[in-house]
Amino acid sequence: MGRDRTFHIASSREPDARTGPDPGSSPGPGPPCDLDGPESHLEVSAPPDRADVCCGTGELTVFLTSLGYRVDGADFTEGVLERARTEHVQVKGVRWLCLDIENDDLATLADDGYDLITLRLGIAHIQNRAGVLRRLAARLKTRI
Repeated sequence: MGRDRTFHIASSREPDARTGPDPGSSPGPGPPCDLDGPESHLEVSAPPDRADVCCGTGELTVFLTSLGYRVDGADFTEGVLERARTEHVQVKGVRWLCLDIENDDLATLADDGYDLITLRLGIAHIQNRAGVLRRLAARLKTRI
């Protein structure tokens, strides 16, 4: 256990003199993050603590696992989830769920709720946004 468990957040490409760094990314290695490595958090038997709803092919889902979280990635399209499973087969700590967040029973989501629920691009395709957001908010863990 004597190894260093910090990591650095860095851009995926080098800054270009014409275009600059990737938007929204760190310009370079930055200070070490005060987080343990992902392998110390990912226990198969542990329940997920984050949910990525309308996850698509799982880019955000996988990013959250790289930070050490256990994640439920949910999408209503089985074909997209199959692609996510195939592209991210090596990623541990993800449970891929086929779920229509607007119409299905949310019982397949974590019983204890989540610390964080993300919903990115899929919000544009949901007709009853307020209803879905209320249902998802009910799945958040209560803080005292």
